[in-house]
Amino acid sequence: MKRVIKNILGLMVVCVFAACSKSSDEEILPPPVYEYEENPTTLEGTWHLVKANYGLSGVVEYPAGDVVVYFTENTMEVKQHSHNADPKGTQPFLDSGKYTYSIVEAEEPGRNNRLLISGSELVPYYFYNQDMLVIDHGMAYDAPGYYFKKVRTIFFY
Repeated sequence: MKRVIKNILGLMVVCVFAACSKSSDEEILPPPVYEYEENPTTLEGTWHLVKANYGLSGVVEYPAGDVVVYFTENTMEVKQHSHNADPKGTQPFLDSGKYTYSIVEAEEPGRNNRLLISGSELVPYYFYNQDMLVIDHGMAYDAPGYYFKKVRTIFFY
């Protein structure tokens, strides 16, 4: 009887170690590494929100790939991965989902074009500055300015 109990206990110990050990398939992979395009000139492509300027409330920086916007010719898809709230209690930029947009050409030379985004009450300006896409409502609105970098390449290690 003692021998049977010893064998059962030995088998239980082996099962516990096997259940607790990690297989190589379950290893945590490092995050991807992104390369960003220099001097982007078109909206089409994948963009990462890198920071939002809230004026007097300060600037909030976002991790690479946390908020991603995919622009095509007339649609944009927003993906918020961590859904971190900004200081005003809302999600940064737009809620996750698909939107249609159109470009409203500037009425005067030297002014910036605007983005007419479905479901949005405001029509923000957009322009390219220091390797970034800036989407901003201007000083007349109490709304943040958003700064995006265009993804050129994604490396997985």
